[in-house]
Amino acid sequence: MDRNTILAIALTMLIFSLYQSVFVVPKKMEALKKSQIVQNKDLVRKPSEFIPATTLEQSKTTSPDIKEKITTLKTTNVEIELSNVGGSLHNFILQGEEKTLPIDNSLTLKGFEKSPFLLISKNENSATYSYSNSDWKITKRFEIKEDNSVSLKVLISNLNKTSRLETFEFKGLAIDSSNIDIKNNKSTMLFELSVLENNKITRKGNAYKFNVKDNKLNNAKVEWVGFRDHYHAIVVKPEFETKAYENKMVSENKLDVNIQAKEREIPSGETSEYTFTVVAGNQDITWLKSYKKSFDRIVAFSGWWIIDICSKGVYYTIPVLHSICRSWGLSIILVSLLIYGITYPLTIKSMASMKKMQMVQPKVAALQQKYKDNPQKLNSEMIDLYKREGVNPLGGCLPFLLQMPIFMALYQALWRAYYFQGKGFLWIKDLAQPDRLIILPKSLPFLGNEINILPVVMGAVMFLQQNLSAKNMVVTDETQAMQQKMMRYFFPVFIAFIFYHFASGLSLYFTVFYSLSTWTQWKMGTGKGVAVTGSVSAAK
Repeated sequence: MDRNTILAIALTMLIFSLYQSVFVVPKKMEALKKSQIVQNKDLVRKPSEFIPATTLEQSKTTSPDIKEKITTLKTTNVEIELSNVGGSLHNFILQGEEKTLPIDNSLTLKGFEKSPFLLISKNENSATYSYSNSDWKITKRFEIKEDNSVSLKVLISNLNKTSRLETFEFKGLAIDSSNIDIKNNKSTMLFELSVLENNKITRKGNAYKFNVKDNKLNNAKVEWVGFRDHYHAIVVKPEFETKAYENKMVSENKLDVNIQAKEREIPSGETSEYTFTVVAGNQDITWLKSYKKSFDRIVAFSGWWIIDICSKGVYYTIPVLHSICRSWGLSIILVSLLIYGITYPLTIKSMASMKKMQMVQPKVAALQQKYKDNPQKLNSEMIDLYKREGVNPLGGCLPFLLQMPIFMALYQALWRAYYFQGKGFLWIKDLAQPDRLIILPKSLPFLGNEINILPVVMGAVMFLQQNLSAKNMVVTDETQAMQQKMMRYFFPVFIAFIFYHFASGLSLYFTVFYSLSTWTQWKMGTGKGVAVTGSVSAAK
């Protein structure tokens, strides 16, 4: 393996690392930049055509001294907590999970966020709250279902003697990351807020820390608003016609997503109904599709369509392999074999091209020495040499670069795949976590309190591959020899460093993949692999 290919591989690994910290969240769609941003005055509720002096804002009743009471509803898979303060969805808890989704009191009505709602009925699957003042009676009925969905029906009755024309605003989601240990939780970089508006998705990455730049007011038809972390997602869909939404920073760790309904006239004594559907669970594309409400669109592995398509291909393939072999770890090995088989022609072409480049290096060095004072003549002679010998200077790197989207896609799919959670393989207890062969009593710099063996094995494989490459490399000067020696030791350490705290499933895949690559390198070096063809004459 020559220096260019080593650098190409190093670049790929570096991209993996940067992709995790910078680009893992898909890029914001161009539509967000072009969306119509309006001023607050454009979303201020229109004065009633029938009661010009009184508005919903003026009729609100709040009490800072309300004692909060939490009501819990459970199903087999989920548990929700409801609060009497604002009649809100206080929390959404996934059964069997150590943590909850970072949401706070959501689904409140603007102007009544702190109002004392009375719990008027409750059974195993539903709870109903009510609040009223001189102008309005608000009834909120929550119902939880076995499919991890929650239905909220909001009934707003006009107690005035005249009709009202109102634009009601609801807090669709309230994100609160204040209780998350951000410094020790690398998955927070995967927190993402999504809004499906006008059939296009806008996304905000790193949705755990907010500033005034995140404030946004858009005129748009809102299909749903959603939030996802490493493996889970929650989606809130208004089942009524909307006209706008607002992202509003509350604090550095809190952001509200408000949904504004289209104006409605509510005659005296009449009731207007607003319904929401809420789902939460693993980022299971098939399950989210089953609702037929475009919830599955919250799952994206990349903003680059080619990587997203490849990632979803891997995402769907692994469960199929698991249904055959009944082992998630073995499924990763099988998909590694499958991908290596698909990319094998490119790998062979790359290795053959590198070998041909090595064979012609003595002639290149001779030309460089002969025409060292004439760069133009040197370039001309080298071009003639490459044509005569049938060598493409980019032939070694180009096939590998073509594989980079596949590698990135695998990286995303294996890192985000929820079905690896809690699944063991050999000594690995959880494929979604580092393999943690040994737990140390004390924490060490970089290593922490765990010894992860898979990244070390991967580094050892890369070291072997570098040594095989060095044996077949023709070194023409001391500088090249020094670079080769440095890469031989630096690259394996670099690989182990990058992957040390990654999920063991991801490390398992690349350990197998690079073991196969090393085997092919050995076959090529011993002449047992694919023969190098072309017109390269032996250097003598």
